[in-house]
Amino acid sequence: MAMVGHRPRRVDVTAVHMVLLIIVMVISDLSNSVGAEKSVLAFVQNAILSNKIVIFSKSYCSELNEQPFVVELDLSEDGDQIQYELLEFVGHRTVPQVFVKRQKASCC
Repeated sequence: MAMVGHRPRRVDVTAVHMVLLIIVMVISDLSNSVGAEKSVLAFVQNAILSNKIVIFSKSYCSELNEQPFVVELDLSEDGDQIQYELLEFVGHRTVPQVFVKRQKASCC
């Protein structure tokens, strides 16, 4: 109930969302293995819904028996130049740029 002369408080939606996620995860963890699967599902859904950019990856590719070579352009001294060269070489400068067996696999 709003009081006369008082503005209603704004609720931090992110904080409320996180509290709700924690409650869901705790309840899920208390249940059986099906609950554990739901907890993982909640994690995946929350990651996707709460972030503008999400990358799910592995540090090792068992199919190719290789670790990926990862270049973080924003952490590289030559990052801007590398991104320009990507544009020249493959026609796109957007990231991520993924190559598997020398073939372009994806582009944002």
